[in-house]
Amino acid sequence: AVFTGGPGGLSRVSRKIDPLALQYGQAISAYLNGNPRSAVTKAEALEKANPKNPYFAELRGDSLIKANKPRDAAA
Repeated sequence: AVFTGGPGGLSRVSRKIDPLALQYGQAISAYLNGNPRSAVTKAEALEKANPKNPYFAELRGDSLIKANKPRDAAA
């Protein structure tokens, strides 16, 4: 929904999905819509709650790169 529907795409389906998927969608939305700092914060919270999920780590790294912090992304 976020990729194809833009910022409003997530809000249209947010009542139908589980909370973790909603948080992930919000982080992706922040990343895609030019708010990398917010995306980093949201991705770090997801990764802290689920440290073995590689998708959350990837989103955090991508968000850090977009936030012009490649060294932090490599760590």
